[in-house]
Amino acid sequence: MPNMTAAGIGAVSIAAMALAISLTPVPAAAAIQTLESSAEAVGAASPRRTMAEALRSIVLIGPADAGSGPASGTGSGFVFTGGGEVLTNAHVVGAARTVRATLFDGRSFDADVVGVDARTDIAVVRLPPEASAAPLALAGPGRDLPPGSPVYALGNPMGFGFSVTSGVISGVGRSYDVVTPVDFLQHDAALNPGSSGGPLVDADGVVVGVNTATPAETIFDIGIGLAIPSDFADDVARRLIADGSIERGALGLRVSYADSAVAAALGVEGVAGALVDEVEADSAAGRAGLLAGDLILTIDQEPVAFPRDVLARTMRRAPGERVTIDFVRSGRRRSAVVTLQRDAPARAAAGRISGGAHGEEDADLGLSLGPAPDGSGAVVVDVVFGSLAQTYGLGPGDRIEAVNGATVAGPEDVRVRLARATGAVVVLRVERQGLGVRHINLPRTLADSMSRRPGLAAEQQSSPL
Repeated sequence: MPNMTAAGIGAVSIAAMALAISLTPVPAAAAIQTLESSAEAVGAASPRRTMAEALRSIVLIGPADAGSGPASGTGSGFVFTGGGEVLTNAHVVGAARTVRATLFDGRSFDADVVGVDARTDIAVVRLPPEASAAPLALAGPGRDLPPGSPVYALGNPMGFGFSVTSGVISGVGRSYDVVTPVDFLQHDAALNPGSSGGPLVDADGVVVGVNTATPAETIFDIGIGLAIPSDFADDVARRLIADGSIERGALGLRVSYADSAVAAALGVEGVAGALVDEVEADSAAGRAGLLAGDLILTIDQEPVAFPRDVLARTMRRAPGERVTIDFVRSGRRRSAVVTLQRDAPARAAAGRISGGAHGEEDADLGLSLGPAPDGSGAVVVDVVFGSLAQTYGLGPGDRIEAVNGATVAGPEDVRVRLARATGAVVVLRVERQGLGVRHINLPRTLADSMSRRPGLAAEQQSSPL
């Protein structure tokens, strides 16, 4: 899945900030027994009995031992095959090769990551043979989910393992942003940090979606949850099981949203499209003659209204396939046939910081840096979806001027000062284009973020004086 960045504390995956809760949890088995006992009085068809059974298939996912690769934190998943494969979000496992999987009965195992598809935020983890759990059934294409249909979210919100929240389907075909190429289910079953990757099930216990995100403006639940439809997730997951990865076609360009006013200024009325910001050197799009400033209108005669449409039209095709792009340049409509190149997808929530093209990396922050054009400071090139950097408000284009009050000369200087920091939080002085200079309080590691009290400001508040 591509990086999702927003202003302020930012759009975050609901696994990225799973918080440490200093309460004594009810053992999962006891909770299930309570659910089953309370269901006896209302018969076998009771949703309470159904949820009690479904909880047996839930898996809590967290980082494994050091050395297996960085995982983003605590999240959820569920067994969906008889072979012990677990479906979850890519941003839950990050770049880890092994994660720690805990079952409803308290048993915990190291589980291998079978495959990760960052474009769609789907990952598959395989439990060892001795970790037996019944798979949940997934709804197939065409499942009728009209608004108002009851649904239940199962998972590990804020460390409260094996939780169930209830709600209804609020809508279908929702978008997270203008980039992400998934048509989400919207529902109001409560989702909070740690719910990511857990199933959204109907009253029969059939999985209709994979809980993935809350809106870009929130971290905690506000009654709007987004889930990847189960048939979409199942298709991606089966391909990951078969091949370990998914090879997709790409154009080799960057685009931004152009509404009808922007399109009119570029010479075409009454449409929206995707404005080409940059064409990569020696890319498929470049070889076909596309240039920065072109306004893409259709791909293979399918309209393009948002950048997510460009990705959706190309990612379902393989490298080497051809697509026809209709676009506007200098007020004139044109067409080009592009032979797709191999996609280099956005990383999942691995949580890395790079001190340059080949610099050493920190395993938690999820921040890639480059030199500032004027040679002063370091510019954020990329943030990993669901990472600490994104969670606490950093985004591409931000310029880091100082770390803990010390002015930095470049990316390597930032890396060194972060490595030397000893406190739970580092204070970054950041210049954001059009918004001036601000200070951001960034936990140094995932463990530091989990120890911070909920509600503490990520960005220091200020006002003109």
